[in-house]
Amino acid sequence: MKVIILAGGKGEGLWPLSRKDFPKQFMEINAKSFFYQAVKRALLVSKPEEIFVSTGKDYFFTVRKVLQEFSIPEENIIIEPLARNTAPALLLSVFRILKQKEAGEKDIVLVCPSDQHIREAQKFSAFIKSACRYAKKGKIVIFGVRPLMPLTDYGYIKKGKRFFSSQEKSEPAFDIEKFIEKPSEEKVTEFVRDESWYWNTGMLLFQVETILQAFKKFVPDIFKILRSAELSGSDALSASLKRVPSVSIDRAILEKEAHLVLVPAPFRLLDINDWNVFYKSCPKDKDQNVFIGDVVATDMRSSLVICEKGLIACSGMSDVTVVGSDDVVFVSSNKDVSKVKKIVSQLNKKGRKEAVERTTSYRPWGSYTILESGPRYKIKRLVVNPGESLSLQLHNSRSEHWVVIRGIAKVRIGEEVVLLQEGESTFVPVKSLHQLQNPGKKALEIIEVQLGDYIGEDDIRRFEDKYGREKL
Repeated sequence: MKVIILAGGKGEGLWPLSRKDFPKQFMEINAKSFFYQAVKRALLVSKPEEIFVSTGKDYFFTVRKVLQEFSIPEENIIIEPLARNTAPALLLSVFRILKQKEAGEKDIVLVCPSDQHIREAQKFSAFIKSACRYAKKGKIVIFGVRPLMPLTDYGYIKKGKRFFSSQEKSEPAFDIEKFIEKPSEEKVTEFVRDESWYWNTGMLLFQVETILQAFKKFVPDIFKILRSAELSGSDALSASLKRVPSVSIDRAILEKEAHLVLVPAPFRLLDINDWNVFYKSCPKDKDQNVFIGDVVATDMRSSLVICEKGLIACSGMSDVTVVGSDDVVFVSSNKDVSKVKKIVSQLNKKGRKEAVERTTSYRPWGSYTILESGPRYKIKRLVVNPGESLSLQLHNSRSEHWVVIRGIAKVRIGEEVVLLQEGESTFVPVKSLHQLQNPGKKALEIIEVQLGDYIGEDDIRRFEDKYGREKL
């Protein structure tokens, strides 16, 4: 079985911890990331070489780091040069699967989102394998779970008549009577009580030939454009995607396709799309609170407080959400927490970097955190992982001063190479060819002071890069 993990979403509902440059599927709050857990579940039903990840180019190295841990080939990362929602992403992934030597149109494919919390995941493997019999009959299998609570941001499916299989031991399956995307509060309350309604998990199972036929039938233009681009190579893909509408697989195919079956899943699942859902997925204290990080609280009830940096102290509140990152604090009543997307929209309109960027950015060599910035200067803390190195580069508009605060640094400036110990420093003049490496076995930490007329991250010219970033 092949598995496609869709990992290109922005996750605005979990702002300010989730942002465009590091969205929710990669966040780690008291546990491994949702993406890590999705990969681990995929390995219950498939081999490492048969697991594929569709993601944006900005997340390539974050995805690769997780896949390396599980020996999943780097070439199984499918880069979306332009985000166009789940339908184009899924089709491009199927085309990539067909490029494998032993792949064929009879292969079974499981599609999984990367941002879900699944309880009782031990039931996952047997359930998926049992449902394959429906995919082999030419059906697109949609997995549903009974609603745990009335949530308006979910998609809902109403089951129809029982679909009979010749296999008595197969998971029960049903025709689909109706799809409803993000219904009203009144409707979802009704759906929780009515056992014929299920949450749409976004998980799909099908044969390759079935999904290709569906694309040809319902969105032939998307199929033709992307098929031609795939055959022409990566250079043509970006231009071709601009001609493709942004559309979900639900709208493009599922709401039109007759060959669907709904298979109820035996495990509990939550799509963590806002802080209310996150709160409901966590264990609570005796006052129904969830406190994560350095939090001091008195007389609090039914509240979520997350502190990523520093201290949050709060008192005398009920039914509130407080989420503090290292540069933003978000405060909301629980009933209005989904309106965080409106805040992100306002910030985007104002051009505020807090809408899309964290102060800490992750790179294949490690990470950097912006400690302070102002006109003509910026101060960063760089963490370079053991054995890793930044590219051989220069800057046209800024100089840099490096101070080693932990570890050993191997520094090249021009043709000179030196080793710097803790407490030692060096200066990199404007337009000087330079490189920073960590030759040690422990993380290297550097304080970097930038000074110049322009200090944007795009003021960089790479000459050599072990991670091939000039190709992305």
